Amino acid sequence: MIVQCPFVGISITSDATQDVWSLMMGSGRQSRLLAWEITSSDIAAEAMQFALKRITAVGSGGSAATEVKLLEGDEATINGSVRTGDTTPGTAGDILAGYEWEQVGPLREVYIPEMRPVIGATDGIALVCNSAVAFTMSGFVCWEE
Repeated sequence: MIVQCPFVGISITSDATQDVWSLMMGSGRQSRLLAWEITSSDIAAEAMQFALKRITAVGSGGSAATEVKLLEGDEATINGSVRTGDTTPGTAGDILAGYEWEQVGPLREVYIPEMRPVIGATDGIALVCNSAVAFTMSGFVCWEE
C-alpha cells in the first residue's frame, strides 16, 4: 500500500533544532520511504541546514498530520504516522543525508528503488532543521507499507 501525508501552512520556529516532519512506523511492519518535499512561503533566500535522520522515538511540541492511502478504497490499515513541527526532536540515530536549502525553491527527494530508505518496525525517519529564521512550510511525505 502506498501512503502519502500532505501538510500545508506549518509554522517552523527559529533558532531551534526541530523535526520539520517525522514518520514513525507502528509495530509489526517495516516501510520504505518513497519521496518527500517541502516548500516555503518565504520569497527571500535564507540558507538553512537540514538532515534526514533515522529516529527511534518520536518528538513532541508539534502536531499529528493526516495520512491518506493513494489507492482509494484500499482495505489495509495505515501503519505509519506523521508529525510536523516537533520543537523537541525525536531520539536521533544515523544521519542518512544532509541538505543546504535557501527556501526559494522546493527541497525534495524522490528515491530510486535501490536507494529507498527502509524504516524498521517501531522506528522512524525525520527531516531535522536548525533554522536561524522562522518559516511556513507545505509539502508531503510518501511511503510504501
